[in-house]
Amino acid sequence: RRALAHGLAVRAARLEALFHVIAVLDDTNLAHRGGLPGLRYAQGAAANFLAAGGAAQGDASAQAEAIHRAFVARRLSPGGAADVLAAACWVQRVCTD
Repeated sequence: RRALAHGLAVRAARLEALFHVIAVLDDTNLAHRGGLPGLRYAQGAAANFLAAGGAAQGDASAQAEAIHRAFVARRLSPGGAADVLAAACWVQRVCTD
């Protein structure tokens, strides 16, 4: 909601939310695939993305894609964060309809 209130489009707001979740969630899928170092790497990458301006950056999609490629190279998959994002999108939709 905060990203939408700041004028981001829905897709950008969802990207922003995903990175917020990755940055703070102790995602067991990330931990399983990359151990604690992999989890911390992903959290740091997400935190850095947000610190650089997040989805409001002019090149946010390119930055997110680069992080995605780095995750793939390390066999990291933030599945828990994706599940949380899906639930948040559902709650946002239910609460605004």
